[in-house]
Amino acid sequence: MPDLPAPAAPRLARPRWLDARLVVGLLLVLASVVLGARVVAAADDAVPVWAVTADLGPGTRLGEDDLVRRDVRLDAGAARYVSAAGAPPVGWVLTRAVGDGELLPAAAVAREGAQDLRRLPVEVDPVSATGLRDHAVVDLYVVPGAGPGDAAPPASEPVLEGVTVDEVAERTGGLAPGSRGGSVVLLVTPEGARAVLDAQARGALRLLQVPVGAS
Repeated sequence: MPDLPAPAAPRLARPRWLDARLVVGLLLVLASVVLGARVVAAADDAVPVWAVTADLGPGTRLGEDDLVRRDVRLDAGAARYVSAAGAPPVGWVLTRAVGDGELLPAAAVAREGAQDLRRLPVEVDPVSATGLRDHAVVDLYVVPGAGPGDAAPPASEPVLEGVTVDEVAERTGGLAPGSRGGSVVLLVTPEGARAVLDAQARGALRLLQVPVGAS
């Protein structure tokens, strides 16, 4: 009796859903790799620059507490700011007002000694100095013929604009001992100092605080 051919064993086909899961898995892995590469590249693009920790007026001499390092992506604009790759610019002087948290522009600072400024103590109207802080920016006015404690006449004359208050003295007398105001130290140029002293001889000085960034 002749041998009959053995029937071929049926082969199980791989389910199509396994192929779909494999493709999805590969795509997820690829996406993770691409995303990770972009994150690393973005981190590599960040550059260290200095920012300020408070509102500071022109003439302020920078100290360590005024500065904080920030790592930011600036692309071609990095050269406009003071790099934090080296030593902090302690002792440098601001040439314009800089706001709290603002990156420190290279054009807003000058090296120590570059600014010819004087510290000028003056007595001002205590009410106009209420709430004033060190390094605030103010406009200075004179009320001719008025004493520091007199009621303000309707007219006042501008003396200086955009002046930095280097220090607000503590008051030890009057109705509110220990409060701040009345006596301030201004940072002014020699010409500004002469203008302030001339105005002080003509009447009472009053301050108007200028918000940093105001035009």
